[in-house]
Amino acid sequence: MQIIYMLKLSIKVTIFTILLSTLLTSSVFAVQLPRPKEYGDKVYENNYANYLRNCKAGYSHQCMALGSLYYSGMEIGQDFGKALSLFNLSCGAGNSNGCYMVGRMYKYGQGVERNMTNAVRMFNRSCMLGRQVACDEYLHLRSQYARDKNGLVK
Repeated sequence: MQIIYMLKLSIKVTIFTILLSTLLTSSVFAVQLPRPKEYGDKVYENNYANYLRNCKAGYSHQCMALGSLYYSGMEIGQDFGKALSLFNLSCGAGNSNGCYMVGRMYKYGQGVERNMTNAVRMFNRSCMLGRQVACDEYLHLRSQYARDKNGLVK
């Protein structure tokens, strides 16, 4: 009898918890954070200046972020050459995302001549640094391309 009572009580507590969490996460009670008052070029210039300053100070993830700005071209002018050099700098400091992006740029020929051997090498390095998507790319390219004395060929 006591087991049945405890089971019913457990079910009631679970249902109450689910209902309470649903109520608190509904849009009626959701907390809206204030949005920044400044939009446009001023905010992006601040991001660019901060990334540049921190990259020069030796923070590899900031070099990666600055390279992403140049790669996307949405906030500043698109420049694959600058993006590639920043991604290489980030990769050299042990940033797996930087190595992954260098691999992508070699794979698709963005800012550099398309080179599958270098792409595979960079994906492998990124994979060794812990980026799973780079491991997937590495295995995919290794299965598609055969190795000859000059590198990878189709």
